[in-house]
Amino acid sequence: YTRVNAFIATLCLSVIVAGSAWSQEDLRQRFGLTPLPPIPYPVDNQYNPDRVELGRLLFFDPILGGEMDTGCGSCHLPSFGMADGRQLGAGTGSKGLGPDRVLGVSSVTGDTIIAEPRNTMTIFNTAYNKDESNLPSTKGFMLWDGKDRGLEAQALRAIIVRVELRGDSYPREMAVDSVLTRLRNVPDYVQLFNRAFPAEADSVARQIPRLACSWDTAPLESVITRSTLGRAIAAFERELVTDDTPYDRYVAGDDDALTASQKRGLVLFFEKARCANCHNGPEFSEGRFRVQGVEQIGPGQPLASTQTGTPRPSGKDRGRFVTSGNTNELFAFRTVSLRQVTETAPYMHDGALATLEDVIEFYDRGGGDEETIAEEN
Repeated sequence: YTRVNAFIATLCLSVIVAGSAWSQEDLRQRFGLTPLPPIPYPVDNQYNPDRVELGRLLFFDPILGGEMDTGCGSCHLPSFGMADGRQLGAGTGSKGLGPDRVLGVSSVTGDTIIAEPRNTMTIFNTAYNKDESNLPSTKGFMLWDGKDRGLEAQALRAIIVRVELRGDSYPREMAVDSVLTRLRNVPDYVQLFNRAFPAEADSVARQIPRLACSWDTAPLESVITRSTLGRAIAAFERELVTDDTPYDRYVAGDDDALTASQKRGLVLFFEKARCANCHNGPEFSEGRFRVQGVEQIGPGQPLASTQTGTPRPSGKDRGRFVTSGNTNELFAFRTVSLRQVTETAPYMHDGALATLEDVIEFYDRGGGDEETIAEEN
């Protein structure tokens, strides 16, 4: 027994020593780890603290909702990683917040408003969404299927979608203009827009041509326009960057920022598990579209939508194909960033996987849970 115990003790000691030496290896150099780059800003929407603050107020104000009961912040909650903790989003007519939010009906027509077809995406780090070049861009792909390019365009989409913000107060084509009219009738918002957009305010005040706007140089009638509304919301969203995580501190040179266990996970992530094949760079996303065969749950994307009443759901979500028309992108969805990922469960485009363990098991068995997607795809 003495001889056996001595052998075990020696073996354990050798493992501890080896683990200690391994944990001090410079994984930064081994895997080419780099910090997040500077935030990319559009030429017409550079950093402006007044604009950021205006965007914050608009983001959490239900004035953007057709029925005045839902704002962007109803589904993008700081306490849930700027998502909502639900499998599928619940917009206009819903009650409560987070996982406890309950679907409801339109206060205008009394018609049912079903769940959104997809899981609510986080707003964190969307400043770094990538374009075709696989680099962070002001025209990066937004949403699960990349239908919008850049935060400015994406900021206005929820306003026109019935199950998100619009409800039944007005038709889709009147949605944004109706919200602009509301904002123009609020003196405090007029003042805040004037402060955040001085060039546009000057055009309105002096009725001078906008020489910087080559496609329409006519003086503005109001500082509150589609462009300034989109830019204000985008300005707030662009600053929601998480760049001081333990991983970031490790990349910056703090060897103790990650535990030995986390470093072992990092090695698996980049090597045997091959997660970094798609979740790469400091953003942990390649930004491309992949067909993975996630089980389709919920209503899917509707085949047709009415201005009021319940859309006719198809039970399927064709993903990127709807935007691109490329049959190779049937059921393809964007590779999302893994930053703040522990805060944004459940996962995948329809929230089909409840935990990170479920996600890892999904990939470990090769994906393909959705039987309607051909195995070769």
